[in-house]
Amino acid sequence: MPGADFGWPLREGSFMVNPKGDINKIYALPKDDKKYNFSYPVVQLDHDEINAIAGGYEYLGNDLAALKGKYVFSSVLDGRLFYANEKDLIIGKNAEIKEWKVKLDENIVNFKALTHSNRADMRLGKDANGELYIFTKPDGKIYKLVK
Repeated sequence: MPGADFGWPLREGSFMVNPKGDINKIYALPKDDKKYNFSYPVVQLDHDEINAIAGGYEYLGNDLAALKGKYVFSSVLDGRLFYANEKDLIIGKNAEIKEWKVKLDENIVNFKALTHSNRADMRLGKDANGELYIFTKPDGKIYKLVK
């Protein structure tokens, strides 16, 4: 939503934060929240689940049929992968989020272990054909997702 006000630093997703206090603590929204006219995400995870989401992409490629119609994103620190169905991304509603895994050499990979680091520092990228890549900063590797 271009030009939308997502409320930072007063909001973290659909939770309230105190920018003058401990920003790691979140609070329920105030009863009069509508008057602020903030826009809230259709996809969000609590800090109890992950620390930071790396921006994602709608899968537009042709190599991974299972990802068609999915918005895919990742957790920066622990390297977990998530998706939500595009049809469920409706302003004003929270879409269901599902986790997915990838294999490397026929083994399901954990990107923290793969990078030999305590943080995966992982990002997603895509090419001109809409195919997905995973970048891991600790080891400087790029992985193309293929069937």
